[in-house]
Amino acid sequence: MTCIRLHMVSLGALLLFSSGGSARCYGPEQLRKRVDRFRTYWATVNVTSPLGDTDTCEKVAEKMQENLSGRALSPWGLRLDRDVDRFPQDIAVARCLCRGCIVDQRENWSYNSVAVFAPLMVLKKSPCPQDPNKFELRKKFIDVQVACTCAVPRYTGGD
Repeated sequence: MTCIRLHMVSLGALLLFSSGGSARCYGPEQLRKRVDRFRTYWATVNVTSPLGDTDTCEKVAEKMQENLSGRALSPWGLRLDRDVDRFPQDIAVARCLCRGCIVDQRENWSYNSVAVFAPLMVLKKSPCPQDPNKFELRKKFIDVQVACTCAVPRYTGGD
């Protein structure tokens, strides 16, 4: 969690000197410079999946890899979420590999794998209303699934 907060603080500092509360229109060169600043930051973030695309709950339970996502009771894989009108364009998003949790190298249905989300500040690009050759950049927080955790299932109370 500290790593995520540090990334958010870094990104926040990067945005601190932007246009303030309202969006500003950027020409192609200004937009490229703003995007380059974000690319420099996001180049330091590893977005490759520690688990293969073909990993399933059963496969992970058998091999219990060394990295956290592969040895967790609720393992997860990563996929890239791409949005060409967002900076960064690619964001690694976790997905739970199991519905239950891994106990003694088997999926146990007495527990649930639950998604863990964290807010992430991004820039959204949209056409400028005053000039179609320019773009507005707006700061926006999105919730990104970053991991999975094991939890006791929710029970509905029945009297």
